[in-house]
Amino acid sequence: RSWQFLQLSPRAGNAARTNLTIAPATASFGIWGETRPAAGQLTFRNSSNQAMRLEFSVVRPSGGTARVVLESDSANVTVPANGTANVRLSIEGNRPSPGVYEGEIQVSNDRGNPALRVPYVFFVADGTPFNILPLRNQGFEGDPGAERTLTFKVTDRFGLPVSGLRFDFQPTLGGGRVVELALSATDE
Repeated sequence: RSWQFLQLSPRAGNAARTNLTIAPATASFGIWGETRPAAGQLTFRNSSNQAMRLEFSVVRPSGGTARVVLESDSANVTVPANGTANVRLSIEGNRPSPGVYEGEIQVSNDRGNPALRVPYVFFVADGTPFNILPLRNQGFEGDPGAERTLTFKVTDRFGLPVSGLRFDFQPTLGGGRVVELALSATDE
């Protein structure tokens, strides 16, 4: 049996040599529903004893006109020595077609540290049921006469929840009965 060992890129070691860190390391805007997703924030920490000027470049996802923008006075920000700077992120443009949209924010600096990348993602649901996932008591097995609570989630083709879907249950075999529906439509 042969074993393959992980071979790191020459750039992998650069991550350990940087004086700049970013929190969070990724940005998820969540689901773009009826309203645009809420803005997010990145915090840049400079652990060196010199101020560091950052420059940003946003790589847009393909499809649609929506794009992530950095809400700052310019395309660059200065992080003080041993300090932090915050940059707000938001999405501009029209809501794109349903799908998963990914891009990245590239961050370079004037101190020779390696460039960093912050991946981001947002989702646009299509609202069409594609799958139903049983979450609890999907087997309906138990003692005769015992009640069972069924919990499930309905998702679209992107794995996003479908809300407001009306449903009803009725027994088809075995003489069971539906005692009560807690909801008549999906809530998430």
